[in-house]
Amino acid sequence: MTNESNSTAAPSADTQTARIFAWRRGFNAMHLIDLGERLGLWQALADAPDSTPADLAARLDLHAPYVEVWCTTAYGFELLDSDDGERLRLAPHIEETLARP
Repeated sequence: MTNESNSTAAPSADTQTARIFAWRRGFNAMHLIDLGERLGLWQALADAPDSTPADLAARLDLHAPYVEVWCTTAYGFELLDSDDGERLRLAPHIEETLARP
């Protein structure tokens, strides 16, 4: 295998660790996106912006604590926005890319 880089210096342990954590973060983001699609969370947030996690759970007949974790994680990935930290809406352009592709 060849590497596109002409550098012969091996990456440091910190560089490799950062790379692995970035890959894991990407995997976690894709898993969250897929789960939101399968459960209808993206669509529900597009249909009713400024919903709370409890609102979403009730609307979709899901377990509220799990929806809250999903929402907190999606907010951390900047896929959701909130003005008050409780009511959530899709971040800009997420509706076009995930809720109504």
